Amino acid sequence: SNGTISDINVTIDLDHTCTKDLSATLTSPSGASILLFDLSSMPVCSSDLEETIFDDEAGQELLQGSSPFVGPHKPIDSLSNFDGEDAYGEWTLVVDDDTIGDSGTLYTWSLEFTVY
Repeated sequence: SNGTISDINVTIDLDHTCTKDLSATLTSPSGASILLFDLSSMPVCSSDLEETIFDDEAGQELLQGSSPFVGPHKPIDSLSNFDGEDAYGEWTLVVDDDTIGDSGTLYTWSLEFTVY
């Protein structure tokens, strides 16, 4: 996409044996980063983010939801931090697993831009 960002949403589809080990960071082409989610405070292991949409306008945060996490949720840091940036370029999603011994698969992730 070319243009200046006025809104951005992120969709993630992943399976993991213990999502409470996971956090994710999104970095724009300019090098700005936001924390999308950090599930380390979950009381027990849960699994799967199924077409989970991170949207500033969502009604609940991910930690307020239940597994599998489906549909819109607010990110920890605001995606509006990217507003005003150029959408064009390489965007990076990093999903961190802070515990050894379990496994997971990131099936897809995508960005939806509203630009002007």
